[in-house]
Amino acid sequence: MDRLPFITNACPKCGGSMSEEEVGVCFDCKTKNFHFEQAVSVFEYAGKIVKAIHDFKFSNVKPNFEPLAEFMCETLAGWGVEPDIVTFVPMTKKKQKQRGFNQAELLARNIAANFDYPCAAIVEKVKENLTQSSLDYKSRQENIKDCFEVRSEYRKIIKGTTILLIDDIFTTGATSNEVSRVLKCAGAEKVYVLTLAHTNSPRRK
Repeated sequence: MDRLPFITNACPKCGGSMSEEEVGVCFDCKTKNFHFEQAVSVFEYAGKIVKAIHDFKFSNVKPNFEPLAEFMCETLAGWGVEPDIVTFVPMTKKKQKQRGFNQAELLARNIAANFDYPCAAIVEKVKENLTQSSLDYKSRQENIKDCFEVRSEYRKIIKGTTILLIDDIFTTGATSNEVSRVLKCAGAEKVYVLTLAHTNSPRRK
């Protein structure tokens, strides 16, 4: 436990680690306009957490998601956010079929079950985009634009609600931001984002 990279000095907006020089919100958040109310992450994307997530996502070590979800549950319990419904960042049907599962969905359903919150696949990914890993924030925004839609059966249900959006990694926030925008455009009142890990901005290294 003492070797796990827990985030201790978090940005109050995006949830990433802040340096001692940063005041208020982090340097990145001062130049970004996020649609979600707040994002929180459990760990920095570093050390043993990188391997745990990679094994979970790419080596089909599914049992990894249970202890990882427990850490997210502990964070949610101390956060004070009480959502009306829990959802997750979706994958295209093609990509999910290739992987066999959506890691964000597994985490979300476990977390929701622990708190007895309803969990649903509110958003669907309707367009495949380029891999985000090599892109900067602005390019990611363009790359992810118009990739998500709220499913028609949830449009009336989510009006005026508070939604907790789950994903595994917060990198630049472009994906979580776009999903949050789509949810709010469909009538959600508030969107909060909970991720397992947050990458450290190069500006803060």
